[in-house]
Amino acid sequence: MFAGGHLNGIALQMRGFRGAVVYAIYYAIPHLEWYDVRELIIHNWGTIDWLAWGGATIYAALYMGMLLGCAWLVFRRRTMTL
Repeated sequence: MFAGGHLNGIALQMRGFRGAVVYAIYYAIPHLEWYDVRELIIHNWGTIDWLAWGGATIYAALYMGMLLGCAWLVFRRRTMTL
């Protein structure tokens, strides 16, 4: 949660293949920093905008759907044995 937001800056400093790998990791991991509201609470900034709240909710639903789809592809042909 804490390192995900900083990978973009790290990838900008790297060149070549290593930078591309870090960018791939940056876009593959979920961006949990969007759900971190500690700064809002500490500094008493008020409520979260509905557009930001809705965007984060849609992002979470899409990411969850992608992971469930990948799990379905992996396990669809396996038989259940108890």
